[in-house]
Amino acid sequence: MFCRKCGRQMSDNAAFCPNCGERNTPKPSGPQRQSFNPPPSYQSNYRAAQPVRKKRGFASFLLIAAVVVGIVFLVKYMDDGDGPKPTVASNTTTTAYTTAAPNTSTNSAATSSIPLVADNMGITDADGLFGTAVSEGVRDFYTNIRGNGQDEYTLMIYIIGSDLESNGGYATEDINEMLGNVTGDKLNIVLQTGGTLEWQNNVFDSNQIQRWLIKDKTYAHLQDVGRGDMASADQLSDFIKYCAAKYPADRYSLIFWDHGGGTMCGYGYDENYDSILRLSDIDRALMNSGIKFDFIGYDACLMASIENAFMLEKYADYMIASEELEPGYGWDYNGWLEKLGANTSASTPQIGVWIVDSFIDHNTAYDTLSVVDLREIPNTYEMLCEFMASAGRKLTSQNFSNIASTRAGTKTYADGEYDMIDIVDLMYKSDIAGADAVIKSVSGAVKYRNDCWNEGSYGLSMYYPYTDISNYSYAKDDITLFDYGDECIEFFDRFVNIMAGGQERSRSSGNMGSGGITASADYGESEWYDESLVESYSSLYDDTEYVEKEIIEKGDGFVLHMSDEEWELITDIQLQVFIDDGTGYIDLGSDQIYSFDDDGDLLIDFDNTWVSLDYQWVPFYGEAEVVTSDDDWYSYGYVPAVLNYVDENDIGRDIEIIVYWDDENPYGYVAGYRPVTDVVMPLAKGWKQFRIGDTIDFLCDFYTYDGEYDGVYYFGEQITISGNENEEPAELYVSYEDVGSSDTLVCFMLTDIYQNRFWTETVLFTAE
Repeated sequence: MFCRKCGRQMSDNAAFCPNCGERNTPKPSGPQRQSFNPPPSYQSNYRAAQPVRKKRGFASFLLIAAVVVGIVFLVKYMDDGDGPKPTVASNTTTTAYTTAAPNTSTNSAATSSIPLVADNMGITDADGLFGTAVSEGVRDFYTNIRGNGQDEYTLMIYIIGSDLESNGGYATEDINEMLGNVTGDKLNIVLQTGGTLEWQNNVFDSNQIQRWLIKDKTYAHLQDVGRGDMASADQLSDFIKYCAAKYPADRYSLIFWDHGGGTMCGYGYDENYDSILRLSDIDRALMNSGIKFDFIGYDACLMASIENAFMLEKYADYMIASEELEPGYGWDYNGWLEKLGANTSASTPQIGVWIVDSFIDHNTAYDTLSVVDLREIPNTYEMLCEFMASAGRKLTSQNFSNIASTRAGTKTYADGEYDMIDIVDLMYKSDIAGADAVIKSVSGAVKYRNDCWNEGSYGLSMYYPYTDISNYSYAKDDITLFDYGDECIEFFDRFVNIMAGGQERSRSSGNMGSGGITASADYGESEWYDESLVESYSSLYDDTEYVEKEIIEKGDGFVLHMSDEEWELITDIQLQVFIDDGTGYIDLGSDQIYSFDDDGDLLIDFDNTWVSLDYQWVPFYGEAEVVTSDDDWYSYGYVPAVLNYVDENDIGRDIEIIVYWDDENPYGYVAGYRPVTDVVMPLAKGWKQFRIGDTIDFLCDFYTYDGEYDGVYYFGEQITISGNENEEPAELYVSYEDVGSSDTLVCFMLTDIYQNRFWTETVLFTAE
């Protein structure tokens, strides 16, 4: 079996990945595939009052230390019999809430888009677009626009359909938008399609790669290429050369359509070959094509990175891409293509504005999209390298804790799994020389971006290994192929070695998560691992042996007391709950709900309610919580499940159901689901949606009374997605329901700046 996060092989009965610490939800098989239904006392017999999702505030509670006392601790999870076993009696009476009816609708498209202006250096071009002053010494544009609507324009769209098409029909939907109302004899839209197991239309052939022309609201079949891998440099360069030869033009643009995985994983996923295009592959394809582009766009997740822009600068004038995940339906091709067909001489930034504005109008205010002037990227890259060199000098003075805390608090994307962060947000939170110059340079490069609710997003991201350093080699090997970043690489080499040293001091155990779960990662075989470098930073952790920290009795309950210096090392807190079924413990998961008393001590508390879907409480794992500077907030996590299980011969598909809360939806809603895969690959655009008739079987991890992992089981009752009055899939109702009168074990999991995880002692809550 392989870890769904880092891709490393692991034993079939492992509860956590020994490499990256990800919780394992193995596919049920063999004797473990028995249904596990909680006894009736587990489920409430009435509809509980619906509490508003608690607003969390750990980020505001912690102060980032300028000087950090190096105290790292091991918090004991399971009682080892050497001390008292703390117990408290829970109050299972449901609190009566008076609330408005829950609002489960998603956010509507929101605010206007804005330019990013540095130091009030705004200028206005012929189209009235506000941008920023161009840096001195930038190269000339590759594309010269003739003007007056006389430009011949060839737009190439590379569509790797993948599971977005086979499971959702999203490519078909966007191609229909491209047909739309686009007219004009000077615009040729050329598509290459493939890479999916099944097209959700009766025109395209899933058994081969095909090429199509869209012109004047009609499509024409151009060529069958045959069977081949769409996620290959040769296929991409051949498509570009074909388009330029058959439809020569004054202006060329290229759009990549599919999944995106940022700097680490690149773009695209061909379902037929389990393959992806790394950034270095795209670099080679563009080089071999010999074509210069007006803009290169990514209708894909996570691709608005400095590393991608650095690579693209040799081939295009502008990049249009998103820092964050994109929804499945992606860009809105209807409106902006109609405008482009009517005026093929429109300036490229103006085309970018049309694309950004229509994208946001088509989707939600949390989505991101930006227009980046690639001519500015060499200057931005130079400023970033100077900043990273300064940060490296800080590391040599062993100011690691401050740097790591800043990185932990910076805006991340895709839950941090791909280690992409916003550059400007990092600079604003840093006290390192050169940050202001980077902010100014990014402001010059990002000509337009949407004014989204995704706080901390300024239009250009960067790769910064932290959440999962085991994949650092994967990214480093790729970006060095196109000569990215000596100063950046040197900094990251030192940074990840310090992280590795901090993780090596932790402990690991398979007993219900006790001990640090990232500690067993073996980095010794990694190309970047430098034992002498790790030892040179030993003073950061030599004097910080992991000492046992126990919870203490206080008043009528229990608390975890730590010093301010110790709290400064903590980056995340999650409540974990296990419920006694009479034979062992069901793992209910983790939730980012916690509170402190007036003394700043963490309360070991549980109100006996848990995340529920359609009034059935389910295992849930919190993933992200964000409190913005305006005190808005959002959080989400996942529920492990199996989609469309039939029997032992057709076990369905492992999925994770995404549950989301925010200011607009404080009661929560199901945003969709994502498949669980064994492959490290670019992320899907948005969440997949359930269909009428889909069945959902929930999964739970189970532990013996000794705390040993026993396996994964089906849990609770199967749910079938019904249709509503509009013949659309009915929404799953999100609530917090009382878990009944069974005993529960409660603890808190804490994550430190080294990404080690520790657990408090458990507290037994017994129902009265």
